[in-house]
Amino acid sequence: MHLSDSLNAAQIIDKKTGQVYFFDDLGCAVLWLRTNAVLNKDDAVIYVTDAIDSAWLQHNKAVYAFPYVTPMSFSVSAFSDKNKVGTDKTILTFDQAVDEIVKIHEQRKHAGGQGHHMATDVGKTEDVTQ
Repeated sequence: MHLSDSLNAAQIIDKKTGQVYFFDDLGCAVLWLRTNAVLNKDDAVIYVTDAIDSAWLQHNKAVYAFPYVTPMSFSVSAFSDKNKVGTDKTILTFDQAVDEIVKIHEQRKHAGGQGHHMATDVGKTEDVTQ
């Protein structure tokens, strides 16, 4: 799959089936996982890309920061190290990043917007983190 922005991408892997899902923006991945009836979050392995060098990182080892320009305007980017985060940005934990994404999603819904966008080519592909 071609990602429009490899600096803000996310990947979710279903541990049970090996199905791999790619997203252009962490926000899309977070919202998709929250609303997906097929994949329980406990059965998911989540990777994000470093917003500086596109290296794939396990989501629980990344540092998150806000606000950044991202493909779907969820404004949260991931980094391998807090020293990569701009001095004018707010560092977030993963849970805080999720809260920020959900807040933006809710604001869009109340404003009459779509809320979020999912990558168009989501599906079974090769796990790029290996």
